[in-house]
Amino acid sequence: KNLVFWIEAPNQNSRERYYHLFSQPKNTEDILSKTLFPNMESVVLTSATLSPSPGNFQYFLKEIGNKEINTKTLNSPFKFNTHSILFVPKGIADPTSMAAKNKIDICYWIEKLIRLSNGDAFVLFTSNKLLQEVYEELSSRIDFPIFSQSQLGAIQAKREFLETESSVLFGVSSFWQGVDIKGDKLRNVIITKLPFQVPTEPVLQAKMEEMEREGKSPFWEMQVPKTCLQLRQGFGRLIRSGTDTGMVSILDPRVHTKSYGKNVIQSLPKGVPIVTEFEELERKFKNLPKGN
Repeated sequence: KNLVFWIEAPNQNSRERYYHLFSQPKNTEDILSKTLFPNMESVVLTSATLSPSPGNFQYFLKEIGNKEINTKTLNSPFKFNTHSILFVPKGIADPTSMAAKNKIDICYWIEKLIRLSNGDAFVLFTSNKLLQEVYEELSSRIDFPIFSQSQLGAIQAKREFLETESSVLFGVSSFWQGVDIKGDKLRNVIITKLPFQVPTEPVLQAKMEEMEREGKSPFWEMQVPKTCLQLRQGFGRLIRSGTDTGMVSILDPRVHTKSYGKNVIQSLPKGVPIVTEFEELERKFKNLPKGN
């Protein structure tokens, strides 16, 4: 009852000819709460992104199946209020209803923002398809070297980015988290779209169906918190030390137009200045403290 089963076809771009059968537990809280935690004298769970908003651990506690855990939020040592800027421009087309216009708007802003920082930027995507389309559009329009994860792979793309002056990296999921680049080499993080999970992914779909049967809202209770956590991880690529400075841009109009937009903003580090006009961003970016 707790297992999800699905079939995946072979990748069309590889020589693989076999279909793959998968099974995965729908929920892991029982495994953790009955098998792992009772056999431990004590457990410390720590991360910068355990809560979708400061002090709110309910989503994480539900995921691990133990609501009796003591929780504590520690303040960040980084000066987000003076070392970072959040840019959320208005007027971008909605990606769900105006995809073609949205891509045009995204390309416009990516080009403008990369020129402002003189390269040294991450552009984070939620799909390889959009990454490739934007790369094809901008590679001939932008003078700065652009390295694409979909073409080079994650390791090679990161290596080329680090070794090339004023370069830009286009990446997907693996660059939203776990990448640690300190100093002026990365002063510009551009998030093209809010990182909502694909609702047709088998395990997510099974979880959503179960929540609906229980009369719960899978969107508000699972998708929005998960998106906020992922967004915090993407934002976290910018400030990796006490001297790092720079800007993060979210090119998704739903931050302004949807009711969950306030959840998105609240999930980001407290004190980050938020601007919506490019002229103000340009002035504030140029006045940021000089990093290393």
